[in-house]
Amino acid sequence: MYDDPSDPIWAQVLELARNDEGEANDFHAIDVLPEYLPQRPLYILVHPGDVIQSKDDAAGSDDPESILEYSMSCQIAQAEDVERLIKADWDLAVLHRFSSSYAFGVSNSAEEFAEAVQQIHDTDTVLYGDDLEATAQFLCEKMHAAQRPAVLLSGAWSDADGGCITALGQHLEAAGAKVHLALSACISPDGSEEEWKPQAGRLSDAEMRALSPL
Repeated sequence: MYDDPSDPIWAQVLELARNDEGEANDFHAIDVLPEYLPQRPLYILVHPGDVIQSKDDAAGSDDPESILEYSMSCQIAQAEDVERLIKADWDLAVLHRFSSSYAFGVSNSAEEFAEAVQQIHDTDTVLYGDDLEATAQFLCEKMHAAQRPAVLLSGAWSDADGGCITALGQHLEAAGAKVHLALSACISPDGSEEEWKPQAGRLSDAEMRALSPL
């Protein structure tokens, strides 16, 4: 877990964060599977540390309570995504950045969310970085994102004016991927911004079930 210094994956996340201090526009594949099957749908949790808005993060806003409540609701919803899609045999990936080095375990951090991220660490793919073009290239070249029946994005942020989910999704769309946005995605810290709309639209519950390899 994030609070276990002997955890090798978290140790790499923390080391990369210490090296870039939030300033580097980089990409690293920390833990990947030996093989990826393009017939499986793919769920990507983008920058989970940004999803967690602490009391300190919200303190300077006009309505800090709404930020804390929105952050918590997104964390819980994304944790439910991970649990459901692991059971449905989707491929999952988490893309960390500098914020993952300090966000987990602070005020307003849901333990369910930390456990969901750990589940991805234990079973699937772990990536790191802010270079979203390089991330999309890796997802297409190594994980066959453009050949998959669906790529579902969640995490933070999905605002239409340039959130990280938005930028990654647009790079993936340009490469030919069928990109969808999860209902659990954080639009912005308070959720008030206009949300990006992928070309492929939303996935209904029925479509999600139909995509399951099981």
